[in-house]
Amino acid sequence: MPNTSQIRIAMISPGHTLPRNILMEARRRLLRKPGCRNAMFSSKGDLEDVKLWKPDGIIAHIHSPSFLDRLAEFQLPIVNCSRVLENLPYPTVTPDNALIGQKAAEHLRRQGYEYFAYVGNTDLVYSRERMHGFQHHIPQEQLLPHFEGILPPQMSLEREDKPYPGQLLEWLRSLPPQTGVLASDDPTASVIVEALKLLNVEGNDRPGVVSGHDMDWPSDPPITAVEISNRKWGTLAGEMILNWIAAPGEQPPDHFFDPGELNERESTSLVATSDPLVLAAVQYIRDHADQDLAVPDVAAAVGRGRRTLERRFQEEIGHTVLVEINRAHVRLAKQLLRETNDAVSIVSRNAGLDDVNRLIRLFRKYEKMTPGKYRETVRELG
Repeated sequence: MPNTSQIRIAMISPGHTLPRNILMEARRRLLRKPGCRNAMFSSKGDLEDVKLWKPDGIIAHIHSPSFLDRLAEFQLPIVNCSRVLENLPYPTVTPDNALIGQKAAEHLRRQGYEYFAYVGNTDLVYSRERMHGFQHHIPQEQLLPHFEGILPPQMSLEREDKPYPGQLLEWLRSLPPQTGVLASDDPTASVIVEALKLLNVEGNDRPGVVSGHDMDWPSDPPITAVEISNRKWGTLAGEMILNWIAAPGEQPPDHFFDPGELNERESTSLVATSDPLVLAAVQYIRDHADQDLAVPDVAAAVGRGRRTLERRFQEEIGHTVLVEINRAHVRLAKQLLRETNDAVSIVSRNAGLDDVNRLIRLFRKYEKMTPGKYRETVRELG
C-alpha cells in the first residue's frame, strides 16, 4: 500500500467536454482529501505519460473496447466514470440512467402529451438504459417506435451545416400531434429541435423534447433537461478510488447515483440563436462562469471586437453580453447552493463573484429572492 501522504491518482479522458469536466471535478475534490497529494490529468488518454508518472490508481472515462484493452496493462485499482460499455472488469460510477428516463416520462405525462418516443444511439449503454427507464413508465399503447436511424453530427460550435438525413426527417414528420420525445442528451436533443425548425413544425403539432442530460447547451428553443451533477459524479469517483487504495482486498461494486432535478425551460430562460459568434461567446461564458468575467474577456476569447459582439448579441438574443455573464454566474451559484453546504460568501467566490453583495443583487434581479432563500426553498422541496 502506498504512503497515504503521497497517493498519486491519474485521470484519463478521451478529451471530450463531458468526461473532461467530470474528471476535473474529481481532481479538484481529490486534492482536498487527506491522503492525496498528487493528481494527474490526461485529456487525450495518453497512457504512456501515465505509465511514466506511476500512479497508485486511475479514474478513467472508458469509451471504447480498444481503450479498455490498453487499460488492462495497468495492474492498479481503476474506477470507470462512463456508461458507454457494459460488463466491464472495473467498478463504475455514473448516474442512474433508468431514473433519468423515468423523470422525463413523468414530466411529459404531467404536461399532457399523448404519445411518446425516444431518440438516441442505443448501442451506448447509458442511452439504452435511459430509453428503457422512459418506456417502462409509459403505457404501451402510447409508445411510438424509437428512432433507429443515423443521426447527423451532434450540434457543436465546430460543426459545419450539413443536410439532415431524410430518414430522421421522415420519422419526425410521422409523429402525431401531442408527442413527447426523450433525447439521450443535450446534443442529440438540439439536433431534434433544429430538424423540427427545418420542417417548420410549430404550435400544438410541435413535439415536446426533453434531454436526458442537461449540459446547458444553447438551443432554439431552450430544452427541458434532467440535471446531472459533474461535481457529485467526480466526487463519488474520487472517494471510490481512495477507499479502494486504502482497502485493496476487495473491488468495490458499481455505484449509480440519483440525477438532480428536471429543469423545465421557459422560452426566454436560455439563449436561442444560430449565430456562430454568439454561440461561441455563450459557450465561453458558461464554461468560465466560475471566473470574474468581463465583456472584453469574452470578446477577446472569440476574436471579435467588443462593439461587434455587443451588436450581434442585441440583434440575435435581445440582451447584452453582460446580462449573459450575470445569468451564468447566477446559474452556477444556484447549482452550488443546491449541492454544497458552503456559506453564501464562499458560493459567491466559487461562482466567479468576489463581492457577495453583487451575488445577492443578481439573485434578487433574476430569481426574485436572496441566495439564502433559494437554498431554503430547494431543500424544502428536495
